[in-house]
Amino acid sequence: MIKNYYREECLSLSSYERILAMLKDILHPSVLFLTVTGLLCMTSCEPEQEETEKNALPVLSITTPDNEAVTSKEDWMKGASISLSSQSDKTIEFNALSASIRGRGNSTWTLPKKPYALKLDKKYGILGMPEHKRWLLIANYLDNSFIRNSMAFYLSEQLEMDYTVRGDFVMLKMNGTSQGLYWLGEAIKVDKNRVDIDEDNDYLIELDEYYDEVWKFRSIKKEFPYMIKNDDAMTDERLSFLRNKIADLETRLYPEDGNAPDETYRETLDLDSWIKFYLVNELMGNGEIAWPKSSYLTYRVSDGKLKAGPVWDFDWAALSKTECSLMNTLYYDALFKSPAFRNRLKEIWNEYKGRIDMEAQIEHFRKVLYKGQQEDAKIWGAHLDPSGISRAGFDAYVDFLKEALLQRFASVDAMIEELP
Repeated sequence: MIKNYYREECLSLSSYERILAMLKDILHPSVLFLTVTGLLCMTSCEPEQEETEKNALPVLSITTPDNEAVTSKEDWMKGASISLSSQSDKTIEFNALSASIRGRGNSTWTLPKKPYALKLDKKYGILGMPEHKRWLLIANYLDNSFIRNSMAFYLSEQLEMDYTVRGDFVMLKMNGTSQGLYWLGEAIKVDKNRVDIDEDNDYLIELDEYYDEVWKFRSIKKEFPYMIKNDDAMTDERLSFLRNKIADLETRLYPEDGNAPDETYRETLDLDSWIKFYLVNELMGNGEIAWPKSSYLTYRVSDGKLKAGPVWDFDWAALSKTECSLMNTLYYDALFKSPAFRNRLKEIWNEYKGRIDMEAQIEHFRKVLYKGQQEDAKIWGAHLDPSGISRAGFDAYVDFLKEALLQRFASVDAMIEELP
């Protein structure tokens, strides 16, 4: 063990062996132990300090007017100021951007560690991401590994979905008080660098049982809660148009005889996007799409296609080591009866599965977040876990996530291989 340490760190193995041989001849064993321990400390201090600085996360500082607490998720608090500092990358730093802030989330807003929405007065590209006014701070209070959402975004990237939400981890200070480890990233908005559709004519849709948007309807057959997110130009006529398109799609997917769908459903449903959306959620074990909850879609008038994505909200994903379980969620109960869907699923999976390295990505996040999660634990202690299972600590939660995702990958691979 000591030899491995010296091979990888400051002293060469030959130098270590010469020193140890010399000390063995002149020192009592107990003194030798203390001396070697001191050498280990001296030679490891500098690399450990360098590693600490290297893995130190950027610090996002938010100051509100009169240091007032953010207590509403409906009303924007204007006049806030945000700054970002970094030990390792000065190019991402900025100072005193004017912004508004409010709370966000449904159940997550009720938790001790609060998530927030930010609206900058002027567009700015935070952390090297494309310029925009709207950004989010996700607390990950329900995720003791902190990385379930980020692993879903990783899968979305590997599968080359149209748009993957971008973001990265920061340490948050609110009015000078440390709030712990957060994910800072893009809000899902219509924009050429985010959800690239026509703001005034196309539809950004969220299927969500909270059913709390102004413009909304339930589909005729499945009674799914369709909510329109880009509603500035919405009218009764436009809402009725989309409702009728979805009714026609569901009629083709679910014929009266209960058999396989009419294959003309592909005139409306974009097959590749729905396959990739399924794969991300299945690989992550995200049962929340069964509600459904936080399931985003788009409908483009120009091509008449309903696309699935972007993927979002994996707080409750991968809570147990289970096999494939989402084939009957959303429209997938019909789609898995479709030969065209099954054949294309096989093609896409075989094309992309070699790009996915769950273990390497999880270990990357473990290393990057290790110091940050330690600071978070000092503030918030052990987080509430939706599984109801309390594990030994950060490493134990990350280990479990890795085991669960690797098992799901194998399960998905076997299931697709066996499809007729």
